[in-house]
This record gives sequence, C-alpha cells and structure tokens, in this order.
Amino acid sequence: MIRILSDLHWGHKASRIKEIDALERLVYGVDTIIFNGDTLEQKFEDSPAHREHPLPPMGQLRDKVESWNAKPIFLTGNHDPRVSNAHYCDIAQGTIIVTHGDAIFDDIAPWSANALVLKD
Repeated sequence: MIRILSDLHWGHKASRIKEIDALERLVYGVDTIIFNGDTLEQKFEDSPAHREHPLPPMGQLRDKVESWNAKPIFLTGNHDPRVSNAHYCDIAQGTIIVTHGDAIFDDIAPWSANALVLKD
C-alpha cells in the first residue's frame, strides 16, 4: 500500500506536526509513503516555532519512517526545496506521476525566499 502526504508544513506554527512520532499514525500499515512536498517548513527556519520544535535532520526522519517498516520518498515543494533532489516520482509502473506542483509551474512562488533555489 502507498500513502501520499502533502503540505504537512512541519515547522510552521499552524502545523499539527510538532514531533516525529506524530507521523506514526499516518504511516502505520503502509509499504511506501510519499511525502509530496512542503513536508518541512524550511522557509521559516529562524522562527520561534522552529526554535521550540526544531525540525529533525532528514536522515533522522528517514530512519524513523523506515523503523515503522515503510519506505519514505521525499519530494520537494515550494516551502522545502532542500528536502530532496527529487521533484516527482512515478508509481503504478509509470502510469501515475506524483509531484507537488512547483516542479511544473515555474512561477508558482515568485515571492518566495526560495525562488532562486526553485529556479535552479
């Protein structure tokens, strides 16, 4: 079974994800979990929300998801362009493409501090 999660915005003050274990219920029983962009709120890394609940290193997040017997796939989003080098993935023998959207629309976040990273 594959589960796709998008726009968790972990690290933003409005996100309900505050600690890594909060993801366990979302991952339980799946073989693969695709984090479809904006998983982490990298845009506001100096905010009070980040200081109170710092984001885990990607390796730690990957290891934790794997400890729940799920294979994690991290795709970039316009708020977490450094989460991965992957902007999309395909599933079902290539019949389905999963992407956050900023990989398709060049100007999806021209206002963003990440605009230069997205441009690359």
